[in-house]
Amino acid sequence: PNGMGRVKMWGCIGFSLSSILSGIFISRYSTSSIIPFFAALLLLLALVLHFIKTEPASAGSIRLKDMQLHRILKDKAFIIFLVYVFFMQLAHRGSYTFYSLLIKQLGGTDDLVGYASALMFVSEAVIMFLSKKMLKGGRPERLVVLSSFAFMLWHLLLSLSTSPVHVVLSCLMDGPSFALFTIGCLYYMDKLAPPDIRTTYQTVAYAVYFGLSGIVGNMLSGWLIENLGYRSMYWVGIAITFTSTAVFCIVQKLAVKKAG
Repeated sequence: PNGMGRVKMWGCIGFSLSSILSGIFISRYSTSSIIPFFAALLLLLALVLHFIKTEPASAGSIRLKDMQLHRILKDKAFIIFLVYVFFMQLAHRGSYTFYSLLIKQLGGTDDLVGYASALMFVSEAVIMFLSKKMLKGGRPERLVVLSSFAFMLWHLLLSLSTSPVHVVLSCLMDGPSFALFTIGCLYYMDKLAPPDIRTTYQTVAYAVYFGLSGIVGNMLSGWLIENLGYRSMYWVGIAITFTSTAVFCIVQKLAVKKAG
């Protein structure tokens, strides 16, 4: 996936700019007022893509059996990694979903939510830009483990926040946590997967850490907020992230010893 970090970087920059504009617009007018603006942008994008000349795709549609999911089930290293990222992202997906509500609960406004989102995407863009250099210094799975400590620090900062400004500034941790995690996962999949089913590995991993963990994490976080409050949710997240990372590191060391 050479150059993927740079591609994602430009996406983050676009998200940061749109977050600021959306926050200001919604704060001054309403949520519904932003819809025509984005609809016009999408129409303009559709027209641009329509007139751009591209080569026709040569590959046909991919059927489920072509993904060869049975081969994934035989890859113990990948299954262990999936379990790890499920629990690690279980905590993060919930805290990511509810950070805007925390800003408002502490007295913040919609434009602050926009600025928080912008800071998150700017910090992601910086990490994406530096990703190629960071990968030269070690194995991609180490980047994933390093990102888990950034997740824990972010949760700690959110749990200690007493004003909306604290929450907004803590969103700078999105780069060292989620962006680093994303890049580490992408290159680790590239390292583990056989060349002919590399896309299948990436698809399954994405479905687990972005889909399945998001569903369970949001439900669990909502229950914790309702019954124990925001601070307890973040501390539970820290405990889950630390435990899953510790177990993964131990399993990795045992696997290396057994192979040696």
